Amino acid sequence: MKIAIWVGSAAMLFTSTHELTLDPKNRLSIPSAIRSGMDAETQGTKFYIAPSAWRNSVSLFGDRYFEQIIARDHGSLKSGPAKLKFQTAFYAASTPLEMDKQGRVCIPQRVIDRCGLERDVVLSGAGDHLILWKKEAYEAFMADNEAQVMDVLWDAQSKSDSAG
Repeated sequence: MKIAIWVGSAAMLFTSTHELTLDPKNRLSIPSAIRSGMDAETQGTKFYIAPSAWRNSVSLFGDRYFEQIIARDHGSLKSGPAKLKFQTAFYAASTPLEMDKQGRVCIPQRVIDRCGLERDVVLSGAGDHLILWKKEAYEAFMADNEAQVMDVLWDAQSKSDSAG
C-alpha cells in the first residue's frame, strides 16, 4: 500500500539506515538524530506505525504529517467498496506510538507477529517516513533493488538534461 510522497519545506528528510534491536518489552529506541531532526510543527513529536508497501516491514510517520496526508490523500479516494476495504484494513493496521523519555516506542505485538519482526531490526529512511524492517527482509530488499537506484537516477538525469 503506497501513500503519495509529499515532503514539506520544513520537514526532515528521513535518510540513512540504522541497525537496531527490539528489547524484551518490544521497545525500539528511535535514534537521537531522527528525534532531534524532526520538525514538531510539520512532522510532529510522536509516530504512527502504518502498513508498508514492502513485506516484513511497517512504516513510521511523524504524527502530524500522517494526519495531514490522511486528510489530503484518503479524502480523494473514490467512494465505494474498494475505499471501504482500504480504509478498514489501513486504519485497523495503523497505531499511534507514544515515545517515552528515552526516545523509545513500543511496537505492538500484532505488528511484530504480522511482519515477522525479530530482535534485530533495521530502521531505514524513505524520504517522508521511516521503514522498520525484519533485518533479513531489508537485506534481501537491498540486494534485489540497490543496483536499480542508479539506473532510475540516471534515467531521471537524462530526461532532465533533454528537457533543459
